[in-house]
Amino acid sequence: MDPFARLFGMGGGGNLRGSDSQSTLHVELEDVYKGTQRSVVLGKQKVCTKCKGTGASRGSGVTTCSHCRGHGVVIQRLQLGPGMYQDIQQACPHCQGQGRIAKHRCPACNGKKVVRGEVTLTIDIEQGIPEGHKVTFEMESDESPDLVPGDLIMTVLTKPHPRFSRRPNGLDLDMSLTVTLKEALLGFERRVEHLDGTEFLVEATGVTPYGKVLKVRGKGMPRHHMPSEKGDLYVKVMFELPSFLTEAQRKEIEEHF
Repeated sequence: MDPFARLFGMGGGGNLRGSDSQSTLHVELEDVYKGTQRSVVLGKQKVCTKCKGTGASRGSGVTTCSHCRGHGVVIQRLQLGPGMYQDIQQACPHCQGQGRIAKHRCPACNGKKVVRGEVTLTIDIEQGIPEGHKVTFEMESDESPDLVPGDLIMTVLTKPHPRFSRRPNGLDLDMSLTVTLKEALLGFERRVEHLDGTEFLVEATGVTPYGKVLKVRGKGMPRHHMPSEKGDLYVKVMFELPSFLTEAQRKEIEEHF
């Protein structure tokens, strides 16, 4: 058996698989609420189509590297002490770890066998997908002529929203609502625009303390895979105090309070 194959596991059959790659997609909270489809363009390494991954110009061909016998690695023996040695594997400096040497390099990839390119992927943003949800695109990682491409794993993250925030349970939402002092004292009804453009009612009767949280049932995020079921919305009520009072207003407050 070839000693290189024995040392580096090159004697078995089957195709070696490349490593997986990671990517992140940032989406709007509206996308997660309504569900949508996004197309993304990503850079990736591709096998050179000019030389079909040989690294050689057309008609020139390639030869097996005589230094590493086509394995792409060589063994360097280091002496650690009297009678003590250590074998270290390193990429072959003559073929740059390729195992083969092109007689004349491909002008498109300069003999590297691969070039930088782009890939367009379509991803379904399902209603209510959890924060950090991962979508796997099989065999869409970097290409190499000697490896089966690994997978591209895309993590979906939500951008901060100016009005709504998602609770850690993924179902409930929070928002703040500013009302007038009069509304805080006497009660109010407010129509609020939701993430899908529809409106819902937030109401309170009597005195509403500053910071009170009102629960609006069924106005949270849709449950993933069960979009007809929704969480709740929690509305924190705030109000602004006047910067000054007239003398008449001051007297009226003193009379009633």
